[in-house]
Amino acid sequence: MSTATDESKTELRAEGFLPGNDRLLRGVQATLRWIRKDIADAQSLHELNAIDCVLSELASREETRFYLEHYRALRSLLAEGLGLIEGGGQATKLQTIRAALSANLPESLEAALSFEAISIRINEVMRLLATLIAIADTGDAAVLEFMARVSACENNLHIRRVKYADTRKLIERDSGLSLDAQKLTAYLRERFPDRRGIRVTNFKQLVGGFQKVTILFETIDDEQRRQALVMRAEKNDRFMAFTASDIRKEFAFVKALFELGIPVAEPLWLEDDERRLGQRFFVSRKLAGENYGSAVTMDKPLTDEVMRSFVEAIAKVHLLTTDSLRHLAVSDWLSYPTPQDNWRANIDYWRNQLWMKAGNPSAIVDRLAHWLRDNVPQERAPLCLIHGDYGPHNVLVDQGAVTGIVDWEMPRIGDPAEDIAWFLQACGGKADYRKVLEWYAEITGHRISEYRLRYYDVFGCLKLMAATICAEATFEHHEDASIVWLLLPYRMGFFGTSTAEARIEAAEALKHTQARVLNTVNG
Repeated sequence: MSTATDESKTELRAEGFLPGNDRLLRGVQATLRWIRKDIADAQSLHELNAIDCVLSELASREETRFYLEHYRALRSLLAEGLGLIEGGGQATKLQTIRAALSANLPESLEAALSFEAISIRINEVMRLLATLIAIADTGDAAVLEFMARVSACENNLHIRRVKYADTRKLIERDSGLSLDAQKLTAYLRERFPDRRGIRVTNFKQLVGGFQKVTILFETIDDEQRRQALVMRAEKNDRFMAFTASDIRKEFAFVKALFELGIPVAEPLWLEDDERRLGQRFFVSRKLAGENYGSAVTMDKPLTDEVMRSFVEAIAKVHLLTTDSLRHLAVSDWLSYPTPQDNWRANIDYWRNQLWMKAGNPSAIVDRLAHWLRDNVPQERAPLCLIHGDYGPHNVLVDQGAVTGIVDWEMPRIGDPAEDIAWFLQACGGKADYRKVLEWYAEITGHRISEYRLRYYDVFGCLKLMAATICAEATFEHHEDASIVWLLLPYRMGFFGTSTAEARIEAAEALKHTQARVLNTVNG
């Protein structure tokens, strides 16, 4: 499947609100069918099958052409029946039906009507037809033939339901890595024939990970040699193109960082033949420790000891010399002569992610990009390696100290303030800003201004909104995309939209204060 780097997708445009209802329903059905594979309980399977039927019915209602035609056919039959059935003692009822037909039921309905509006008219026609048939003379052959055609027309609705469900375009949801302990064991025995009897134990795929799959596993062989390992694999359905989205680039990056003494897991080997297990991946030693929270908050106590360890770990990254990184994927970022050029390029990097053009238009994104371009900090700032997504969700902590920084697909050469601002936001207000900045200045010798922090607070909104739009657009256009992508627009996009203006206002205030200070210093 094509990834976000497929430039042909940039020609797509959002014609409606993405993803569409039909795509959402197909995503739910594909996910439920994937879950159903591992369910043995008969009652649960029975209920899942019923849910699948309901989802197909909801999807069918999105295609209103059938219902418009169904209405026209029923309405035509009603008009025909009124001309066929004599009044007799039912003249009043026939008059009532004729009045309703004339007043409320045009020969055809507008194509733009919603299913709900169409269904109200269909229901009214059906009610009048039922009333008409109830008073008809069943001894009349023409009337009986008419009744048969009414029944056939109503039956078309039920035929449609069955056929629609059977022909519905669905594929099995697939990340591209269909793996279990048995398959991984077979792979390891082929790759390491000298490890007699090697086998996988404690196989566990971690929940989460929007663009990569992470699997924890252990191995043991006949000589009782044990290893705790981590596999990081590509997904087919990536929705953004980052510096190291390609697993081969990320492997080279982590390998270089490990050799430079940065706290990352030791990478052991890269498997770049996707035919072996369905996708490219690399394997590292497992580090001790656990995540300290999510991308928006910490869920464990944040002591000064832990907080300083977070600062020390990222400071070590920022202190690397850029010369040591020229052979890696971030080398393109070294071409910008000034921090201001770098910052503007970073705005374009996010604003022009390939799937942005195919996604929902956003006034907030345009507002953010405009403000960020017009208010680039004019101070001098060091440019260094930054992580790009530094927070408690991408850091392992053991016994009060950071043991490793994970997820290196978004690195670039940029302003260290971006990492610090993102980290402080991700802590959900639990980190002490002053202490973090003081410790950072003490370790690196560089003091980050309040304005640059606030500038990157605004930038964080742009990053969230870009990810949201790209996730929605790619989900709409890729059948095998995971429905978990929609956590971004439906749960996390709010953090970008609801705070944008307040963050701009806070940054504006600091910018004006800073300008006054600089003017005073300059005489």
